[in-house]
Amino acid sequence: MQPFEGEGPAVVGHRGAPRVAPENTPAAFAAAAEAGAAWVELDARRAADGTVVVHHDPVTADGLAIVSRSAAELAQLGVWELGAILDGLPPGLGVDVECKNFPGHPDYDEDDALAHQVAALLAARAGVRPFMTSSFNPVTVAVLAQVLPAVPAGQLYVEGLATEAAIGIAAQQGARVLCAPASARDL
Repeated sequence: MQPFEGEGPAVVGHRGAPRVAPENTPAAFAAAAEAGAAWVELDARRAADGTVVVHHDPVTADGLAIVSRSAAELAQLGVWELGAILDGLPPGLGVDVECKNFPGHPDYDEDDALAHQVAALLAARAGVRPFMTSSFNPVTVAVLAQVLPAVPAGQLYVEGLATEAAIGIAAQQGARVLCAPASARDL
């Protein structure tokens, strides 16, 4: 299965359907699929015990870092493990796993353990559904492209960067996709 096959644009539910259900949850992803999304995007981070969890922000609503709590503690706050999310998605729904690995964030990992763990989780589910990976961090994109060559890696567009420069960075890192927002100034 290859990403974005078929006619017309692929509809991607960003964090699922967050206006219908809490973002990055099974309910949000199911709602996105029911609304016609062919793909969903979700955000991967590491918990204190090394488990990959799905949460957009580096901190929970109470201000504590995701990386300072175990997956079991985070589950009590409604934060799901990536493996459980992937296993519970509607059949055929494509998934873009965004690896959150920003310098300056409490969970920044210069060894890219998150990328390797995400790659292992996706490789274990190869052929089940289409996947792609993405990150704002070019080094993380390069690691994902290298360790998971059958899955397209996407470089997320850094606001304010000229599109030509963004394309160059993406190409250098082995990305097959440049994920640019509608606000990109020169697209």
